[in-house]
Amino acid sequence: MESKFGELVVETLFPRFCVRCGMEGSVWCEVCDDTWSVSSFFSSCAFCGQRGGDRTCKTCEEQVFLDGLSVFAPYSNQVVKRMINIWKFSGDRSCGPVIDKWIQRSSLRIGPPAAAYTVTHVPLHLKKRRMRGFDQAERL
Repeated sequence: MESKFGELVVETLFPRFCVRCGMEGSVWCEVCDDTWSVSSFFSSCAFCGQRGGDRTCKTCEEQVFLDGLSVFAPYSNQVVKRMINIWKFSGDRSCGPVIDKWIQRSSLRIGPPAAAYTVTHVPLHLKKRRMRGFDQAERL
């Protein structure tokens, strides 16, 4: 565990900035936490982009093996994309709890389908896991 002095030195040399508004101090500021929501983006099928729901549409369900896929955010969402990149590639572990909070807040919107379901992750390659020190998908 790092000392408070060590944390202060790191914060001085490498200050954190909010991924949404750029305010200095943390990777996710209180103002953005109170006002931003991923649900403000349109809901659509993850495969074809058809609007109207967060799950795989009926047409795509027939063509892919992921029926009932629930999507937290579209790949084009720059706030989510930046947060995940900082977490994965910079190793900033303070991003994990922020992403967890986003998912918890959206749990009713992205809830599982009515039928039996399984939640899993695709494991990170061992070499990348060693390099990063953790597997972000497994954590989520």
